[in-house]
Amino acid sequence: MMKLMLREHLPLILLYSIQTIFVPMIYWLDGYQNLWLSLYVIMLSYFFLMAYLAYRYFRHARLYTILTSAEPSPIETVSDQESAPFMVAFNQLLSHQFQSFQRDLHQYKERLDRQITFINQWVHQMKTPLSVMDLILQTDDHPASKPIYLELDRIRKGLEMVLYTSRLDYFEQDFYVEKINLQQAVQRVIRENKSMFIYRQIYPEISMDEEIVVYSDEKWITFVFSQLLTNAVKYTDPGGKVTISIYPQNDEAVFEVSDQGIGIPKRDLKRIFDPYFTGQQGRAYSESTGMGLYLVREICQRLNHQVELESEEGTGTVARIRFSNIQ
Repeated sequence: MMKLMLREHLPLILLYSIQTIFVPMIYWLDGYQNLWLSLYVIMLSYFFLMAYLAYRYFRHARLYTILTSAEPSPIETVSDQESAPFMVAFNQLLSHQFQSFQRDLHQYKERLDRQITFINQWVHQMKTPLSVMDLILQTDDHPASKPIYLELDRIRKGLEMVLYTSRLDYFEQDFYVEKINLQQAVQRVIRENKSMFIYRQIYPEISMDEEIVVYSDEKWITFVFSQLLTNAVKYTDPGGKVTISIYPQNDEAVFEVSDQGIGIPKRDLKRIFDPYFTGQQGRAYSESTGMGLYLVREICQRLNHQVELESEEGTGTVARIRFSNIQ
């Protein structure tokens, strides 16, 4: 705080020092030879300068405290009413800017809320025709129906991605912690994605402990399971192997998905959880958005679960979710 005040008045101090040198020098050149009186005048002059700086310091101490604070509170800043004219003007300026900022922030939040509401309504509206087309295709045995059904499934997954992404910022308002049997939850996810396994000619190998029960949000965690399974199947060659395991380890429950797919290059591993990062392998697949693993990590962090991923290019990938809150 003192350093800020001295830096602000440094030009004044320099100018004052130069003046106290040149003025006595002019008198000396004019024939005035009383050195002690000159020194007394200089000391008296500096005394008044120090008194002025001390007055300024204590007069604007609140302002210097605000400016040197690591995290100043806007409310405290604009509500402080000092009698110093400069401080009053400074507070008025901050108050005006803060009110303008609050108004803009409120308008931005309203637009964002409207946009999220529209997205959610649009996604739910799109699910209805998708469900109707799905029912129609299930009763149609024509060979051409199978690829159409798979494309509808891709659209459905894309809509879910949009829906969960839009809800992520309001996660605290949209989760409910309950007891979840991991085996039942995973089997439900496998059934929902059975067409994907069939089309890719991949039969999942399952190793589960049916007694494992954890505390989590079923809706969000099944979305995480679905994302990991989709990635494992998508990046595995047809006829390849995908293994799904649930097992206890060190007072934790572990959900693990391993595949024998194309793997992830070592240079991409540090960025795989970044939003919109597709990496070298993701660019080879046009449907890759770079949001799947980002959502997995964000959801797991909010649910207090740990996500791990190991991969080697050309060998495969292993993804794990660790649940510490088990029954």
